[in-house]
Amino acid sequence: MTPTLTPSPHLHRHAYIRGHARVLLGPLPLGIVRPKKGKYNMVISEATLRMMKQAEDPPRLSVLSTKHLIKLAAEFLSRPDTIEKLDGCSVGPWEEKRRHIINEGDVVNASATQLLNPIDTVLGLLPSAFTIRDQLGSSSKRAFADRTWVIQDRIGQENKMRFQPDGTHAYAALDFKAPHSFDSNSFDIFYQTASASSALPTSGPPATSRPAVSTANTTRMLALALHYATQYRTRFIALFDWMTLVLFVFDDYNEPRTMQVSTIEERDEFRPALLGFLMVATE
Repeated sequence: MTPTLTPSPHLHRHAYIRGHARVLLGPLPLGIVRPKKGKYNMVISEATLRMMKQAEDPPRLSVLSTKHLIKLAAEFLSRPDTIEKLDGCSVGPWEEKRRHIINEGDVVNASATQLLNPIDTVLGLLPSAFTIRDQLGSSSKRAFADRTWVIQDRIGQENKMRFQPDGTHAYAALDFKAPHSFDSNSFDIFYQTASASSALPTSGPPATSRPAVSTANTTRMLALALHYATQYRTRFIALFDWMTLVLFVFDDYNEPRTMQVSTIEERDEFRPALLGFLMVATE
């Protein structure tokens, strides 16, 4: 059974999208999701958590503009050549009344066809040379993100994944968690005191930056994002638990001083926001 997907109003706010691009970047389906019980509890390793807690100068936060990312995606999808190349593309079937999203494995499986495949289809039209890898270990083997978009490097007759001399071997990394692992409200105190900016981080702290909110859930999210950023040597990290998409952009992956963060809960924003995020990462 093919799902009926309506065009995202956020895409049409910026550009006129036609044809199959409207389906590929439409709202993400829901399914039967495990209800939230008690506190948010994202599971990460103690070593990762200690790294964040022991940081002498934790990164400072500023707001990453979701509208800016969606606009980038919309502008690319509105190009006549993009529309032509996406002709005939569609999203995989979805079993709304039978698809249960209970644990992390369910999120990984559902996201493969409903989130990643549509986005990778569009990314494949970009000139950037990258390879898609799942569970790719970092050089130290201390991180195994569920998905990485990796720089492709040719050596002799072989096509390998290599850590580049400048240290940027991955464009971006994404990790999945069980439903309701993230508490987007934990950033509310910060969001109330900082205004959104469409610019990406510079070498210095933004004028609107605030220290990271000290809640258990936020600390775990920041610890995991920071761990992946340093292990994969990338400034772009995404976390997704089927109900919330969290995007991080660090100013530096070695010694990050600032980061921009966006928490997204609208289902018609998941695909275009992540696409815009990855488009920036692969520039």
